[in-house]
Amino acid sequence: MKSFFENKRGVSRRIAAVVLVLAMMTSLFGCSRGMEKAVALAEPESGASSSGVSKLALDGTFYSAYRAYALEMFRLAYKDADKSMAISPFSVMYALAMLENGASGETLSQMEEMFGMSRDTMNGYLSTLIDQWTKDDGLWIANSVWLNDAIADNVKKQFLDTCSKTYRASAFRAPFDETTVRDINTWVSDNTDGMIKEFLKEADPGLLLLLVNAVLFDQDWEKQFEKSATKKDQPFYDENGNKIREVDLMCETGSGRYYRDELCTSVSKTYEDYNFSFRIYQPQEGVSLDTLIEALTPEYMRGTVDYANQHSAEVTLELPRFTTDYRNDKMENILKAMGMTGAFGGGLTEIVEGGDLSVDFIIHQVRIEVDEEGTRAAAATGVGVKSSAPIFPEEITVRLDRPFVYMIVAGDNQIPIFMGTYEGN
Repeated sequence: MKSFFENKRGVSRRIAAVVLVLAMMTSLFGCSRGMEKAVALAEPESGASSSGVSKLALDGTFYSAYRAYALEMFRLAYKDADKSMAISPFSVMYALAMLENGASGETLSQMEEMFGMSRDTMNGYLSTLIDQWTKDDGLWIANSVWLNDAIADNVKKQFLDTCSKTYRASAFRAPFDETTVRDINTWVSDNTDGMIKEFLKEADPGLLLLLVNAVLFDQDWEKQFEKSATKKDQPFYDENGNKIREVDLMCETGSGRYYRDELCTSVSKTYEDYNFSFRIYQPQEGVSLDTLIEALTPEYMRGTVDYANQHSAEVTLELPRFTTDYRNDKMENILKAMGMTGAFGGGLTEIVEGGDLSVDFIIHQVRIEVDEEGTRAAAATGVGVKSSAPIFPEEITVRLDRPFVYMIVAGDNQIPIFMGTYEGN
């Protein structure tokens, strides 16, 4: 199958972050190919950019707020997991940002506080981001809104306009039966290059609206690992030094830079597009993942990526080839812990005329694959809405044969698109 993205060597790589917001909301953009009963109300023009909002240039305010939000979500998701995990706070943010445009009162205030910025400011930043990357760049953001026939005529125009113009969302009208499940899965599959084919299992007729966001990333490494250098069947240990399995360690050595303190050693590997990199945080011997993740504040992360705090060396990197699958069917617990409690009891008054809606559930699913050629990942989020100073050596080896934290980061400010832990399972 031809890849959604094609890099210079024609190698297929895709990182897909799909956000399914099972929400009583609406939006605009998407491809209507192969639909059974869904009727496309609006579709974007090829290459269309978002409009209808005052775009804001990405700045320190955004980067600081996003890191705080992303790291808190990562910390809470890690506490809830019992093995290797991965999330995409980026995709969750886009899903909830569209939901936020249907919120009012205390519910809106809580969401603004969680994101660290006002709704209008969020719209301005995310509208800029959605136009900043294209399929040719290896990062693509797509949105769609699925309206239940029962309420399609009563959705507020302002809400629809904001979703469609700010977030380039496509709008579909559907009966919310088994054909809608197939139609949504077709849209998701089309927009994730087939990485996620059966995301929605069933359509609850009680749902009034489904908001779907897809984020895809496709990149090879800037310098691929030589397959012949991969060390097969190497031991991987838990935090207590007990061997738990064998892994294949991809290996390379070259001039580079690293960060090191009493908590961790941090290195990064760039993708073919230098805007993206894979950053690793390995705890020092005797430091637990719990301790490191608690220390990963926005300020700490910013310090680790500051060039002035890094040190030149001949760096040997030994990275496991791995795949991690993660699913959380109770993401609402994490968001409630982050302060977003009101949306689950109401306060979504700006979606349907004369109606006050509430979030019923939130699910999040991620798959991460890392090998010699590059990285691909897929994430899906669903929101269902119903009614009512150490010594630094000149040579180091980072042998990742015990649990570590990793992130796929974008841009000079290295905002985390995906975040995870690899613990050998």
